[in-house]
Amino acid sequence: MYINTGQQSPPTSPTFSTVTENIQNELNVLTSEKHFVLDKTHLKNDFYSDPNFEKGSWFFKHFLIQRHDIQKQFYDYIEIHKVQILFFDWFELHYTSEHHVAYPFASIKHAYVLLQSVPKH
Repeated sequence: MYINTGQQSPPTSPTFSTVTENIQNELNVLTSEKHFVLDKTHLKNDFYSDPNFEKGSWFFKHFLIQRHDIQKQFYDYIEIHKVQILFFDWFELHYTSEHHVAYPFASIKHAYVLLQSVPKH
């Protein structure tokens, strides 16, 4: 049996105004004009850290001449996209694939899908 006590139950989901207010707040965070700061000290410390010693040695062995150009590309990428990404992550995800570099420290398996048309029977 249903009895209406005259009291409204609390809403079980957010109201439209609450949702749109939260979306607006999130958009403000994403589109904020705050000045982006490139933390070169942190990036340098990570590059030369003990866990990256082997990667750094390999990098200098293979890219000593191009290293300044690669570093510029790395910093440009960070500035354009306003992201904090570590050098070896960027190098693996962006540089090696773009320049077809066989990177022995790849931690991410890159998959290439070849689409072929299937003949109809």
